[in-house]
Amino acid sequence: MAATGADGAATVSAAATRRNARKELARLDRSLDKLRQREQRLHEELAEAAADHERVLALDTELRALVAERHALEERWLALAELAEKPG
Repeated sequence: MAATGADGAATVSAAATRRNARKELARLDRSLDKLRQREQRLHEELAEAAADHERVLALDTELRALVAERHALEERWLALAELAEKPG
């Protein structure tokens, strides 16, 4: 049954918004998993390169950028999770 009128349009729009939020949540989950894996590898590389000052600095720079990206994605994930769960 198709929704009609202003209330129906709002219902369809809210449902579409929740569906889109769930899709983006799934995409973010995959991205966060990849970032966590890369972060783990960087920690391992840092431990292996402990004696190479230049390599440690380069890895640390990369790790800091990755952590900042992960934090931004986690914040986006939280906002989308709230939106996906919102009744309406």
